[in-house]
Amino acid sequence: MSERLRDPSVRERVKKEFNADIPGWENFIKLIGWENILINSVPSGKNKVFEGRTLAEIGRLEGKDPADAAFDLIVEEDGDIGIILFNIMSEDDIERLMGQEFSMFGSDGLYVLPGARPHPRLYGTFPRILGEYVRRRGVIPLEEAVRKMTSLPAQRLGLAQKGLIKEGMDADIVIFDKDEIEDRATYQDPCRYPNGVYYVIVNGEVVVENGKHTGKRPGKLLRRVKAR
Repeated sequence: MSERLRDPSVRERVKKEFNADIPGWENFIKLIGWENILINSVPSGKNKVFEGRTLAEIGRLEGKDPADAAFDLIVEEDGDIGIILFNIMSEDDIERLMGQEFSMFGSDGLYVLPGARPHPRLYGTFPRILGEYVRRRGVIPLEEAVRKMTSLPAQRLGLAQKGLIKEGMDADIVIFDKDEIEDRATYQDPCRYPNGVYYVIVNGEVVVENGKHTGKRPGKLLRRVKAR
């Protein structure tokens, strides 16, 4: 792709197709626009200065069409760029899905190298659910939210030793204040720890104590137990 985008004729064709109504294509440019596509991770090179800016902003700064700004980034970084898209999800849909018995919670937060910007969901997903959707909005009860974060995904994924506080299970416990729990990660500062989490125990060892990491790393590789 980066090789093809060096060709001006290919670029012009792509620009035209951005503005065309092509059936079956989830065209983010037409759906949300350049101002809602944010560069959150550029692992190397001069373009690291664009982390935290939208393609619309980058285009203005560089005096380029936003499409050319995007193409140049792809070419110069050989496609190794992380992006965040805004305004593509419906809060009504999120709340409706949260209430379904079969739904489970996961962060989809991808780890990035130190110094890069992950999506704030990496640090904030579960505290946000507990603070925003449970405490403030009352979308689901606290107990159900915890079940959807722990025992339900563990059972669904075949992690037989996880998800419950029970004799014989791995001792994984998070102790939080339900009235204080809140995410603090933002798009500009995504690696901020949440409020209200006081203790985290992994495999029986305390890794967070009074909100501070102890330096212990007792995690282990998890393998699925296939149902017979």
